[in-house]
Amino acid sequence: TAKKDGMRVIAVIFGAPTSKERNRQIAKMFDYAFAQFETAPLYKSGDPVGEARVTKGAKTKVTAVVHEPIALLKRKGEELKGYEHEVHFLKLQAPVKKGEVVGAVIVKKEGKVIKKWNVYAKEDIQPATWWTLFKRTFGQITKINKAKID
Repeated sequence: TAKKDGMRVIAVIFGAPTSKERNRQIAKMFDYAFAQFETAPLYKSGDPVGEARVTKGAKTKVTAVVHEPIALLKRKGEELKGYEHEVHFLKLQAPVKKGEVVGAVIVKKEGKVIKKWNVYAKEDIQPATWWTLFKRTFGQITKINKAKID
């Protein structure tokens, strides 16, 4: 393996007559890969990607983060046309633990799914107390009634 500018390349060679020939072929493959391709980063490790709704929690949302860098491989100079990425969240109910999977980043090209990466809760969300749930419910009821009056 070799890594350059954040891109790791893995090369395998079978049946080379000598180790010198094997190393020459591997170096040739690495040179080609690094000369022709590059990565286009979407997210760094730990970057937030959005907020997932949490029902019955002390907080109503949890920040979702990625645990690994997310990047696309492309030819050098090529524009990323036709690619799109979106975040989908699971339906969550408290308690939610830090590091728990709360959704996924999905990368598509021309409508076809290319790759999915899990996203994780940045913090713990404890269950709401009955009093907190009562206040939320009461607040929603008064909001609805106020909207009807206006």
